[in-house]
Amino acid sequence: MSEHRDGARRLSPWAGIGIAACAVGFALFYLGLFRRDNAAPPIDLTGVAPAPAGQFFFHLDHCRVSAHTLVVRGWAVRKGHSWPLTHSQVVLRLADGRAVGLDTAWLGQQLALARAIHARTGDQVVYYAPRFAASLNTSVARIDPAGARLLLLWEQGPVRALLPLDCPALAR
Repeated sequence: MSEHRDGARRLSPWAGIGIAACAVGFALFYLGLFRRDNAAPPIDLTGVAPAPAGQFFFHLDHCRVSAHTLVVRGWAVRKGHSWPLTHSQVVLRLADGRAVGLDTAWLGQQLALARAIHARTGDQVVYYAPRFAASLNTSVARIDPAGARLLLLWEQGPVRALLPLDCPALAR
């Protein structure tokens, strides 16, 4: 009986150390994810032309700029191409001319949105994942969004195009 009690006492400090190490590792892992998602990597827009008229349809549904964050939501499709997912992302062209990428997620389609897209495109193609959401913690990225311009860099195979996203909150 006493052997088990002694064993339990020896295990207790190791268990505490293990739990503390896991907690520190967990915190560092999420800190790394947070820093990665808000890194705002530089984007080279050299040679990328504005989107040709009639090929792309897009709309910015929501744009919020606060003291520390930039959050945008909208949708974009390339007419006749049902699966747009490649390396497309929301880009912020800063007042000094540099461009930085925002962490962008492409989301599935909703029925009401499908009707709106079909009304704009005039087709019946099922567009998968046309919605996007992007965000940036501007204080972590050390970026001043004042005077910046929001764009969607569409990259689908050899097609690269810039779609202007009007965000009145950036003009303030």
